[in-house]
Amino acid sequence: SIRKNIQLYILGSTILIYIVVFGYISLANRKSSFRQTTKMIDAYSERYAREVGGIMNSDMSMLRTISEGLKAAKGYSPVQLMELKDEMIRNIFKGNPNVYSIWDSWEYTFLDPSWSKPYGRKSFTITNDGGKIIESTAERSLDGDPPLYAIQKNNPRENAWEPYLDVYAQGKSEAKMMSTLSVPMMRDGKFIGIMAEDITLDQYQAMLEKIKPFEGANAML
Repeated sequence: SIRKNIQLYILGSTILIYIVVFGYISLANRKSSFRQTTKMIDAYSERYAREVGGIMNSDMSMLRTISEGLKAAKGYSPVQLMELKDEMIRNIFKGNPNVYSIWDSWEYTFLDPSWSKPYGRKSFTITNDGGKIIESTAERSLDGDPPLYAIQKNNPRENAWEPYLDVYAQGKSEAKMMSTLSVPMMRDGKFIGIMAEDITLDQYQAMLEKIKPFEGANAML
């Protein structure tokens, strides 16, 4: 009958309206939840980014201290300067047990006036390998500078290197993924070397594990 058809039409229209309304509310709620979750993640990210930045700034200040101290050492021969900086590095390393490795690199064109090649350098490294302190001295870049070092040499400025696998892992318990903070050493406007700290990425693992804005969330570096 017409009455039944009208009733069915009204009922169908009402159901359709309910579907549209509740669908809109559900979508709006999802969008609102997404915005709130995004804000929460952004807040956590900003907080821990500041913490990581604070640690890196502190470490960079340590490297600047060594660099500025050596710059002020006027009248020292290259040999005397190397002895002085080795002691400075050892003392600072002992006072910072959380540091994984500090190393330097000095161009042979500075250490040896008779050196004619545009590459070749001498490096001193001190590393805390699981509580075992390892010191080493090595000649590097005798056949040319590796890309990572060449970037710092050709564009001398304070820098945080792109992450890489430790290329000088010999004698260490394992090769680690790391980054490097570096401060260039300059003399009369010329690059003569670099002062650097290696930072293993697993140093930040404990910090990352604390980042839990909600159940099931994981933070990645």
